[in-house]
Amino acid sequence: DGRPTRPAADLPPGTLGVPLVPRDAPDVAVLGLEAPLAARGGEPFDLRVMLHLNRPGDVLLTLTMDDLPLPQASRRVRLEAGRHTVVLPNLQQDKPFPAGLHRLLVAAESAGDVERRNNIGAVALTITGKPQILLVEGAPLEGDFIAALLQAQDFDLVRKTHAELAGGQVGEFVAVILAGVPREAIAPATVEALKAHVEQSGGGLWVIGSSTLNGPRGL
Repeated sequence: DGRPTRPAADLPPGTLGVPLVPRDAPDVAVLGLEAPLAARGGEPFDLRVMLHLNRPGDVLLTLTMDDLPLPQASRRVRLEAGRHTVVLPNLQQDKPFPAGLHRLLVAAESAGDVERRNNIGAVALTITGKPQILLVEGAPLEGDFIAALLQAQDFDLVRKTHAELAGGQVGEFVAVILAGVPREAIAPATVEALKAHVEQSGGGLWVIGSSTLNGPRGL
């Protein structure tokens, strides 16, 4: 009617208050979601859902991203009354999410739950570009096998010769692979760059041998 609603304490004596939701009705509430602030495209991550139940029951959790359902992430759990954390594991393991800012929304459903206003939680997530791996080859086609393997896993692969690695620019890659690269072909500055990449940045370094690099020429 356009008039402000008065608090219950201001109602006339004898007024009967009728609760909209039965006090003993089952209720499941989403208390919050936890996800990384950012993840690389194709890099699996877990989404943690904090719940509260006022009585034991089965709960169905469904996930949408930007209003697009992700049925493969749905999970049904049996929980006791109280607080719980349920993990939706390995999201984007099968298919990378598009790069950019996304909204992940989880809805909880339980039989008999008539108070639906507390059944939803949301969190923001930024997906960056696919992980880049640098493949350095000592000779043409030296890394063909590992290249095919990584590309099948949807990694962004950059291939260079050992001469092109002379500048030591490796910081943008999550890992560097040296395939059949002779020791003398790696400049001291590049060695230091690779060392810092592993020890300070947590990057990966794989060394793949070659039948042509026996003895002191190998790594």
